[in-house]
Amino acid sequence: MTNEIKRQLFKIEKEFESFTPLALTRLSYLFPEASLESRNGYVVGICSESADAALKKEIAYAFYRERIATQNIRLREILFTRAFSDS
Repeated sequence: MTNEIKRQLFKIEKEFESFTPLALTRLSYLFPEASLESRNGYVVGICSESADAALKKEIAYAFYRERIATQNIRLREILFTRAFSDS
């Protein structure tokens, strides 16, 4: 495997588009050597060929992770309130 630079497009499904800023923030510190940006429903990733497979995997994971975290904010608030309340 060579260490050439690769440019990849990753389609973002409509239901995940609102999580793009959070997912890209997470990905930027996991892959500081990669260039990542969002364009018209896609994540454009430029990275070394050696990081390409890991980046593909992490992009999908980051979007799912952010969706789950966002959807569970209220549940976490309730749990923390009950766990740390004085009653």
